[in-house]
Amino acid sequence: MFDEYEIVRLTADLPEENLKKGATGAVLIVLDPVAPMQHYIVEFMDGTGNTLGTPFVPENLLERVVS
Repeated sequence: MFDEYEIVRLTADLPEENLKKGATGAVLIVLDPVAPMQHYIVEFMDGTGNTLGTPFVPENLLERVVS
């Protein structure tokens, strides 16, 4: 499970959102924390701070970014 504002990385492409594996973003909203498969709304950004998208992403397509 990820927390709001945690930095995460995609582990697979999201072609419908035009996002590639490895894209990083911040968890904005944790959706239904008691559901069997946790989902999140994540804001993905490019290297210059422009938002690439804010898709609904299942937990199994995200990994924690350790700094």
